[in-house]
Amino acid sequence: MVMRRLAKLMAWSLLCFGLFVWSLRLETLPAKAESPPGSATSFRNKGAGKRSPQNSERQALMAEGRAAQLIADYPKALAEYQEGLQLAQASGNKKATAKFLSNIGTVHRDLGDYERALEYLERALATRRELGDRRGEGMDLTRLSSVYEHLGDYTEAFQSCEQALAIAKETGEPMIQANALAGMGSLYRQTGQLQKALEAYSQALALDRESQRPLAEASALASMGELYCLMGQYEKSLQLVEQSLAIRKGLNHRRGISRCLNVKGTVCRRLGQGKRALQYYEESLAINREIKDRRGEAGSLNMIGNLYANNLRQNDKALQFHEPALSIAREIKDRRAEGTALNSIGVDYYGLRQYEQALQFLQQGLAIHREIKDRLGEGVALYMMGYCYRDSGRQEQARQAFSSAIGILAEVVAPEQSWRALRGLGSVEARLGRNDEAVVHYGQALDVIESLRSELGEEKTKTTFMQSKLQIYDEFIILLQTLHGKYPNKGYDRKSLEVFERKQGRVFLEEVGQSGARSFAGLPESVRARESDLDDRVALLQSTLAEERSKAGKGQRAAEIRSMQQQLTQATAAQASLQKEIRANHPDYYALKYPQPATLSDLQERVLKPGEVILVYGVLDNGTCLWVIAKDHFRLFSIGAGLKEIESKVH
Repeated sequence: MVMRRLAKLMAWSLLCFGLFVWSLRLETLPAKAESPPGSATSFRNKGAGKRSPQNSERQALMAEGRAAQLIADYPKALAEYQEGLQLAQASGNKKATAKFLSNIGTVHRDLGDYERALEYLERALATRRELGDRRGEGMDLTRLSSVYEHLGDYTEAFQSCEQALAIAKETGEPMIQANALAGMGSLYRQTGQLQKALEAYSQALALDRESQRPLAEASALASMGELYCLMGQYEKSLQLVEQSLAIRKGLNHRRGISRCLNVKGTVCRRLGQGKRALQYYEESLAINREIKDRRGEAGSLNMIGNLYANNLRQNDKALQFHEPALSIAREIKDRRAEGTALNSIGVDYYGLRQYEQALQFLQQGLAIHREIKDRLGEGVALYMMGYCYRDSGRQEQARQAFSSAIGILAEVVAPEQSWRALRGLGSVEARLGRNDEAVVHYGQALDVIESLRSELGEEKTKTTFMQSKLQIYDEFIILLQTLHGKYPNKGYDRKSLEVFERKQGRVFLEEVGQSGARSFAGLPESVRARESDLDDRVALLQSTLAEERSKAGKGQRAAEIRSMQQQLTQATAAQASLQKEIRANHPDYYALKYPQPATLSDLQERVLKPGEVILVYGVLDNGTCLWVIAKDHFRLFSIGAGLKEIESKVH
């Protein structure tokens, strides 16, 4: 024991000379807004030479505990903090006691042991209030808020954040304000108030940068990246997460690195890049297991399961990840994670066509999401229940579930989930003979998909994103084809051609426009050269950036990625400015080069000449549509051979 204490004192003296300033200059991990008592600044200000040996040892334990927690060495952090707590209590130093209690609470929170975290943080808060330590009280309130959030008690979580904000206003302490705003942002996100969440995170980010707290800055950036991913703005999401990841790698903050990898994996999964997504998820899972982050482990397991269920359609394998995720969530009493895992298992059983089993899990998930007011989780559970009801023949129940889900998902701005719910409602309405409503809701689903597609820059990314969504276009075309057979004078044939053209991503029209633009005579050569240079530059930057981002883990070059992002932002802004100039000064060229969606009337009135005919084939899985378009004539024909039959004959 004597040797250990001597070693602690030696470590403390080294710290005083700044050998560990690189890690301790950060805001404290467990107490985000407090200047680390073991930082170089606090050593100089207080004068290390004036301390008693016991006081110095206690401060050394605090510093070593924080350094261990920074790199997610939680057993070491707990050991240092517990020893420091014993010294503080033995000497009757209540201020130091409160700090150690608070830091122990944050370690248990990071480990997912929320009940024990609550116990220590409440003891710390009571001690701070007894001492009249308003600054410490504000910080502990923000930490308690995050624990209440994970326990699903959003009312207590909001109240804790609001009390912390009031203290920040009273004391003029920007770090308490930043942490409370970050907590509010997380709560707004969980309750579906995404715009408020974005505003709160943005304010927190500004304060963190002003206070030069890089780790808190990285957390705010990652949170905003997660929000943009949820809202379907994938390129913006990646930009923010890359910034966060660069900071966290520089600090070796492994828990934060894992979180960023999960967001990148989810973006890749939603863009149809399954292999890359799996690399990110598995790397994140390995980190979480190594640092014994149970909550993070459950999250990574759930995401890997989602990849197997939704992208690879391997529902049996998905269960192998979702069931352990559920067990961990229940073990650590994380209600939100439990509800999410229950939803995921419901999806797995739906994919296995075990609809009653799926409904049992989804109903359990729905109850939890409603209890904790998780609106997104509630919407997901409802729309998946809609699919279960539909495929088990309960169409009216399905219609009600889909309708409820659509309202919630629109409210929380969740486009990826919204188009799936709209598609489901359209399919049910078609089965119920509510044809006009079916057409409207299928059309709305396509609108959401195409709004997501329009946010993507690189053509290759657009293509992979659309691959998993082409089936909905085919469903809609088949519905319109069927309706045309029953009601030949209602224009369903024209609508089917429009949907097919949308499925093709307007490739035909865009190619015609670009081909004609190359030989357009009315555009000055200087403008043409600027346009060509900018187009080439944007395409090159998009391709290079995508290639760099595809390198998982240490292979990425953070500085180069940030530089390319800035260059791409500047190039796309210049491109948009030039297009605006062309639209104003050369409208005929603009209309040709940047065509608007074509209608059948446009083709007949502006493109086709008398005697010309366009034949458009739409090859679907089990049949083919043929649209015959002439200047004064239009017909839709159905051909029996579909993609499967054609492929079987070719091979």
